[in-house]
Amino acid sequence: MECIQLITKTGCFDVDDIFLNTIGGILGYLVYALMQRKRDRDADARRLKERS
Repeated sequence: MECIQLITKTGCFDVDDIFLNTIGGILGYLVYALMQRKRDRDADARRLKERS
């Protein structure tokens, strides 16, 4: 959205918004990846326990 505002010269373009949105996206992905890894490990542990 910020890039569109820069190109069309409409609205209020702010470089900080691009930076903060990028950091937020990266942090959100890292939280998702960590939770997915934990979920996979828990599922693997349950499968191993069922086999025993």
